[in-house]
Amino acid sequence: MVSDVFTIPFPARSPRAAQPGTRPPADCSPHEFVGGPENALARTAAIVAAEADQRFSPLLIYGPPGIGKTHLALGLSAIWMKSHPHRSALRTDGPTFAREFVIALDTKGLRDFRRRVCRAGLIVVDDIDHLPSTRGAHREVAWLLDQADRKNCVVLVTARRFPLAISQESPSLASRLTGGLIVPLREPAATTRAALATQLAKASGVSLSPEQASLLAAAFPGSVRAFANNVARVLAATDSSGRKIDQATIESYQRAVSQRPAPRIATIIAAVGKRLGMKVADLTGPSRKQAVSRARGLAMHLSRELTDTSMAAIARHFHRNDHTTVAYACRATRHRMRNDAALRRAADELTQTLTGD
Repeated sequence: MVSDVFTIPFPARSPRAAQPGTRPPADCSPHEFVGGPENALARTAAIVAAEADQRFSPLLIYGPPGIGKTHLALGLSAIWMKSHPHRSALRTDGPTFAREFVIALDTKGLRDFRRRVCRAGLIVVDDIDHLPSTRGAHREVAWLLDQADRKNCVVLVTARRFPLAISQESPSLASRLTGGLIVPLREPAATTRAALATQLAKASGVSLSPEQASLLAAAFPGSVRAFANNVARVLAATDSSGRKIDQATIESYQRAVSQRPAPRIATIIAAVGKRLGMKVADLTGPSRKQAVSRARGLAMHLSRELTDTSMAAIARHFHRNDHTTVAYACRATRHRMRNDAALRRAADELTQTLTGD
């Protein structure tokens, strides 16, 4: 620990899924959650995940978009799976759960649906405040929470807001969601951002001095996602120009950013399609051909990097129902970019075209 900043290391695990649709967790590569006093309860959440302490379930993580809720949830899932290698984990989100529930009702498969869900030792539900009340979905989640309590299953839930909106439609569900450990995630403080900048730079092969990390932290307050995007762009700009990271360089970048709007996701998809010789319908369609999947992954990666749009919203632009598809595609694209110079060049050129750099 440096000052009041802490990190939660996330172990790498091979995913195991027990959810309807059998979609694995999106990201099982090693990561760290960087936090400070503003998010001290995240450390308690890591202990709860490792020990599967039923007294603190459900574990509710909430905060605004881009604050790191899904990142923390994925990491806590990995921690739990390492501590409980013989138990299965289920990962879904509010809209997906409701959709699978309705399909089960319509096909008279509710018993099988519940059996698959209740086999899990860990249940992670992202975006619970996006859970539609369609045909009793709220009651079904309340039932699931009761079953989880009886079966010694840990439930981890993320939401953008404290579930007051849910309480208006389903007071019983809201009361269950708030019956365990509640972890509000807040925007990182300056010292936390400095530590995060150092971590991001190290991952890019750049060494930051404490003074440079502090300059970046002071220049870019806000969400984790916005901060990480800004730091990545400053690092890329200084690497390509040979300039060092100082106050003048950062101010120059800020002026350039303030004068241009973020690109629309539709524009990003069209630009990637044009660059790689594919139609928009290919990138947003169901094709699983390798070339199409990789181009789609690049478009998702750029949508994540160049906008503040949530993964769930990006998924909808690509006609995907599960935002974990976006997380997986972004991770796979970043991994390929490390070893594929042509892909890196395409990403750099597209970024310059889309941002006007």
